[in-house]
Amino acid sequence: MGLRVNALTTARGELYAAMLASAAVHQPWRIHEWAPDQVVAPCVYIGNPSLDRQTVGNPGVAVVIATYPIYCVADGSPAAQSKALDEMVAFVWDATFAAGGLPDTSRPASIDVGGPNLRGAAVQADMTLRAVTLCAPNLEGATHG
Repeated sequence: MGLRVNALTTARGELYAAMLASAAVHQPWRIHEWAPDQVVAPCVYIGNPSLDRQTVGNPGVAVVIATYPIYCVADGSPAAQSKALDEMVAFVWDATFAAGGLPDTSRPASIDVGGPNLRGAAVQADMTLRAVTLCAPNLEGATHG
């Protein structure tokens, strides 16, 4: 079964593209669109989203909010990790705005990298999906006209 383009993949791609564009200006570190097979610090990667359907306005229009956890992982001494995380969180926060999203929260996190856990942070990035259904319609059987 092949992967289909859907609203979740599109929103993730928008976040990733905004981070790549901002990385040209900021100090570079690895940026992953998906969780990497092996986390190698320093890096930033986009985790799997949670979804929330909301009704906006009166009369209501239904939208879906996809909240992506974006993980920031730093290495080095404790002070160096904390300093790097300040930079990374600010970077992700601003890139979320650039992607058309809203950063919601940032929380410290302990990241398992297969050895000693590293200091990290998880920024919750809200992306509003402009539809309630997430998959593009199947055009099989459609006629040209």
